[in-house]
Amino acid sequence: MAMYYLKLAIFISLLALLQISIIPQIWFFKVKPDLLLILAMLIAMNAKSLAGGIIPAFCAGLLKDIFGLHFFGFNGLLMAFSAALVYGIFHFLNKEAKGIKFFVIILATFMNYIVLTIISGKPYIFLCFPEAAVNCLFLPCLEGVYNFFTSRPPVCRGGVHRLCA
Repeated sequence: MAMYYLKLAIFISLLALLQISIIPQIWFFKVKPDLLLILAMLIAMNAKSLAGGIIPAFCAGLLKDIFGLHFFGFNGLLMAFSAALVYGIFHFLNKEAKGIKFFVIILATFMNYIVLTIISGKPYIFLCFPEAAVNCLFLPCLEGVYNFFTSRPPVCRGGVHRLCA
């Protein structure tokens, strides 16, 4: 389990580096994907326990806050709250339902911007629609990389497993 969290920490750090320093240099549009938010929601969707979804989401949010210039702690708390909400949704709904992951990403993006609009008093709410669309475009790609990065090798017990031979 420790190896899983080590891989996850490295992956979150690489994603933060990508989101904060590389994407702004190569992305042509004003609205950029929130890769850390997408990752936090993917972790919450796949978490086996509530703490397993909240703690990595909180860490991803704090990492985003460290490099951001606004409201320190805002992203950490909001991503942890979003992860708890997503974890709860995924325990009551069918995880394999078509489009549920896109709905969750849209919901988390909207919640982020609604809270930011309330706290700052500025109309950030208008940015949530295009960013939600961009986040949904990046979701399948990031989910594939997340699954590859955090996958565990098969455990061979007893007989010879076809992947271990």
